[in-house]
Amino acid sequence: MAGIKLPDMDQIQCLTGFPVGQFPFRFLGVPLLASRLNVCHYDPMIARITALIHGWNRKTLSYAGRLDLVRAVIQGIANFWLGNFPLPLSVIHRINASCRNFLWGKTDEGKKRPLVSWSIVCSPKEEGGLGLFCLKTWNNALLTRTLWDFHIKKDSLWVKWIQHYYFKDQSFWECNASSFDSAFMKRVFYIRDCIAAKETNTSDAVTVFQSWVRGTKLVASNAYSYFRQSKPLVPWKHIVWNPAIPPKMSFILWLAVNSKLLTLDKAPYLNKGQTCYLCKSESESNGHLFFACPLVLQVWSVIREWSLFPKRNVSLKGTIDKLKRCGAVSGVFGKQRCLSLSATVYCIWLTRNSVLFYHGSFFVNDVISKIQFLVYRHSHLTHLY
Repeated sequence: MAGIKLPDMDQIQCLTGFPVGQFPFRFLGVPLLASRLNVCHYDPMIARITALIHGWNRKTLSYAGRLDLVRAVIQGIANFWLGNFPLPLSVIHRINASCRNFLWGKTDEGKKRPLVSWSIVCSPKEEGGLGLFCLKTWNNALLTRTLWDFHIKKDSLWVKWIQHYYFKDQSFWECNASSFDSAFMKRVFYIRDCIAAKETNTSDAVTVFQSWVRGTKLVASNAYSYFRQSKPLVPWKHIVWNPAIPPKMSFILWLAVNSKLLTLDKAPYLNKGQTCYLCKSESESNGHLFFACPLVLQVWSVIREWSLFPKRNVSLKGTIDKLKRCGAVSGVFGKQRCLSLSATVYCIWLTRNSVLFYHGSFFVNDVISKIQFLVYRHSHLTHLY
């Protein structure tokens, strides 16, 4: 209770019965402080995320299952803080590191490297990513809602105080930021300057700003699309992420299309050599494993006729391109072809891992039967038949 003498404070406490507290204290789940929040004040959020990940690491989860947990739970927890505070970069890096290590199965003691860079993972699926948010950009997008509040809540007491104290009764687009401003207001001014820098004048900036609004609320996802750096679109999004394909198969197919599966030519630390464990004649690479290995070619020859694929190709991207050009990915049969493609890649990869790590065997007829079973099973589950 600043500015109050001790006897007066004791009298107030006796009358109200309220205990004397101290900063920081939690309000609606977030800490409140008289000064700016330090990195240590974000420890409760980091601790909660870390505890959840430690619990999940005890379970056997596919890549797709881990991705769903990162998207729905971890980024959901972070969203609550991102919408209220301008998070320091060090905190965002810690959250990203926790998400990245969990997604790729790295434990505290392990040395497993990420298969795909985090910037690609945080790109939309249309651009070849996994659809996670870039937390730094998403933080700015969520805080953009404060700018909108300055426009529509001018009669609010706190907005009037902001207008008087920070804007000096000027327009928000014209006032200058000060080194004495709070961390929150500095970030708000930074967001304003980013919008103004992309547009030719203030009226264009206001027009863009207002285009993000639906009804009376600003849609943060529209602001996010404006702030983030776009990448070229990929032609295989509707095949790899086809709704008829189970997520765990789509994830393996996504890795295979990007040549990011951990074949022996990329994993010398496994001390398994580089020779393909299936044909035992050539070096194992993404291209060899799926389209050059003699045993795998026998699988493809049967699946190609069974699913009415285009003629033989030498790469996954080539197969996908021909499916797209032939218009063979829409409708019931198109979805079944996408499902057959993903199931084939998935079964080849799982069987190869069984041979490599568990001394299993690669029997062509068994692999074909597994593929056909998965296609029939998931076709019925998704009502393709």
